[in-house]
Amino acid sequence: MMLPPPTLRLGFRTLVILLLNFLVCNNLSAQEPRLVDSLIQLVQTAKDTQRVKYLCELCYELNYQDAKAARPYCEEALSLAERLAYPKGQASALQYLGVNAQGQGNYEQSLAYQERSLALFKTLKDTLAIANLQNNIGIIYDEQGDFKKALDQYFIALSIYETQEKPLSIAQAYNNIGIVYKKQKNFDKVIEYYSKALTIYQDYGHAFGQAVMQGNLGSIFLDQQDYQAAIQYSEVAYQAYDSLQVRQYQPYALGNIGRAYNGLNNPERATDFLQRALDLHEEFGDKRAMAFTQVHLAEAYFALKDYERATILATAARDGAKAIGANDELKEAYLQLASVHQATGNFQQAYDTHLQYTAIKDTLFEVEKTKQIAELQTKYETTQKEQKIAQQSLQIERANYRNKIVLVTAIGVVLALISLGIFAYYFYQNKQKERQRRKEKAYEQQLLVASIEATEFERKRIAADLHDGIGQQLMGLKMGWQQVSDQVLGKAPEVALRLKKLMGILDETTVDVRTISHQMMPKTLSEIGLVAAIESMVDKSFSHTRIQYEMDSFGIKDRLPEATEIGVFRIAQEAVNNILRHAEATEVSIQLYRAKGNLILSIEDDGKGFNPKQLDPKKRGHGLMNMASRAKAIGGSLNFEAGMDGGTILKLKL
Repeated sequence: MMLPPPTLRLGFRTLVILLLNFLVCNNLSAQEPRLVDSLIQLVQTAKDTQRVKYLCELCYELNYQDAKAARPYCEEALSLAERLAYPKGQASALQYLGVNAQGQGNYEQSLAYQERSLALFKTLKDTLAIANLQNNIGIIYDEQGDFKKALDQYFIALSIYETQEKPLSIAQAYNNIGIVYKKQKNFDKVIEYYSKALTIYQDYGHAFGQAVMQGNLGSIFLDQQDYQAAIQYSEVAYQAYDSLQVRQYQPYALGNIGRAYNGLNNPERATDFLQRALDLHEEFGDKRAMAFTQVHLAEAYFALKDYERATILATAARDGAKAIGANDELKEAYLQLASVHQATGNFQQAYDTHLQYTAIKDTLFEVEKTKQIAELQTKYETTQKEQKIAQQSLQIERANYRNKIVLVTAIGVVLALISLGIFAYYFYQNKQKERQRRKEKAYEQQLLVASIEATEFERKRIAADLHDGIGQQLMGLKMGWQQVSDQVLGKAPEVALRLKKLMGILDETTVDVRTISHQMMPKTLSEIGLVAAIESMVDKSFSHTRIQYEMDSFGIKDRLPEATEIGVFRIAQEAVNNILRHAEATEVSIQLYRAKGNLILSIEDDGKGFNPKQLDPKKRGHGLMNMASRAKAIGGSLNFEAGMDGGTILKLKL
């Protein structure tokens, strides 16, 4: 029995027991005629939005008793809500209309109403109403045989119910999910979800919900061909509906009992229960349930060899199911008609009808071929005309099959060629991009190297100018100054004293020029090599400070390329300057060595340390960028790491 949410006050609460897809909307309690009379009186005096609410309530109550009588109240509620620009009233009225149409088998119309209502409730952000609509839409898809869409809707609704902590709504969602799994013959899942639903109904003492689950269990036993158990549970459900005065749901229990008697080869009793069920379905206007019951009543009369009545009922089921798009019932009606035509010797009609059955079966994703078609074809081929038709059908089928194979193969080849072309195109594009990227990278590397080489060349030139030009001139000036000082020493002692002071300044300037010259291009680097140059630079930098330092080197016996030596020296020089200016270190360890074909420079201090990735780009300065550029230019990698006890470790690897 399929159960939409109990909190929705939305129309026509039909129930469909398992294969019959019981549909129940909203409250699961019996309706009282006195309530309908009271609502009619309230509608006559109410105005505006209050009148909309009473009209919707009246539509809900009447849907349960007389769907045709309920529809005008639903339509009036919608019209008034639209005039009042009352969106919640519009949404509720549309939902009532949808359930009303669904109960009468008008699925497309019902789906249109429900989707319009869902859109409005989403605008209003009414979460529970949205869940109820998803559940109702799932029931429509279920009854149309689209089980995937039905399950999608049910699970969306279930998720919302669980979030909202609505146990009865959760139970109804479990029940509806179980129905879909039952149609797919997944009985383990059916039992799982039915058991969950029954537990909730028992915990809350929900008599109607328990009655529904009794009926559902009856239909489970019906599918498993335990017909006595099916009758037992269905009779319990029927009695419960009777005590609750829920007449509209009684025909589903009666129908299950009738089907069970069909299974027990007792068609006389089956016709009694199935006819009572059909009469009640006609009374309540449930077209889908009518078609379903007509098929099984035709089955009972077929067993009694009353082929005329079986034909009438199966034809009525076929026409009714086709009119409302109920594919499950339409399929079964075709199958029953084919059986009747076969039994009466009308093999042409039997064959044609069975083809229609197979077509419907295929649309519902049922691919198993039945033995009955083969039997019908064999009987049909007893005459020359029938044999010719069968051969033509077989030839057409084979031709269609060959055409399909050719078409599928051609499509596959075309798709493969297109895929290959796309792959080749993108492969070529990626290769071109990679080549361009490599060219750009090589060009950038050339520019970087050229820039650094130009800088070093300029440093050499300036160092030479300072040493050979300005340095020599300062030495000459110093010697001349010394002669002048000696000449005036005895004649003008005061002037000689001033000249001596100026001589001191001149000496300092000469030393500064020599120092700058050596810093720009250390003489040690060009004459002795990298290790000696770094040792000299470190000694000069730290010897007059409180910093304790050590320099170790090993594995470096030969001179390295000039560009490499200059690059490594400049990186070491910049690192030492940074330690002096920023690190606040007390100890520094420098290592330069070869290991596994690599040249490694490691400089470690115990200062305050820093993280170059977190350093503000505006405060990063040129020092770090210059070190990184030089490392890249000589083909190396430069990394900064935090020391074990604080400080920073610089590591250059070539």
